[in-house]
Amino acid sequence: MKDAGRIDMLRLLHFHIGSQLTDIKRIKNAMKEAARVYAKVHQMKVPIDLLDVGGGMAVDYDGSKTAFDSSANYTAQEFANDVIYVIKQVCDDENVPHPTIIQESGRFLSAYHAILVTNVLDEIETVVEDITPIEIDEDDPQVVIELGDLRETITIKNYREYYHDALEHREELFTLVQPGPDLAGGSRQR
Repeated sequence: MKDAGRIDMLRLLHFHIGSQLTDIKRIKNAMKEAARVYAKVHQMKVPIDLLDVGGGMAVDYDGSKTAFDSSANYTAQEFANDVIYVIKQVCDDENVPHPTIIQESGRFLSAYHAILVTNVLDEIETVVEDITPIEIDEDDPQVVIELGDLRETITIKNYREYYHDALEHREELFTLVQPGPDLAGGSRQR
């Protein structure tokens, strides 16, 4: 396209990761890769400003809210939050402008072709006692700051998304802690 003088016509990067992706972790990993490719292409002076993240958003057919083939362990809101957050993080790290994001949720939009209407018989209320406050310093690792933010802003509506985020942060914390030599000159076990 450069040789033809048409590089200015390349505006969109399409990244389709598959269909019925039931585990949010796979989606987050794919979005990191999509954002990295977008950033690298943008850094090559290609004027793309649209990132099509394709489909993949799963339908929870069996209602189990799990990563089984006929379910999904995330909500539409968590999907949207994670896609936006991951792409923003990578673009900020790579110092490129944020793209306009396009998403193709065909299955998710059309799968529910029937509804069930029923009376609510009862409601369960969960009471959480006050939790011990924690102090986070601005020079703490970013993962610790984000875990503190999750703790302070969790609600009944976002608990599943925050659980997934906390699991990912937990894995990241393990990578921050490296075993070192003990006083006897050996090595410590984790």
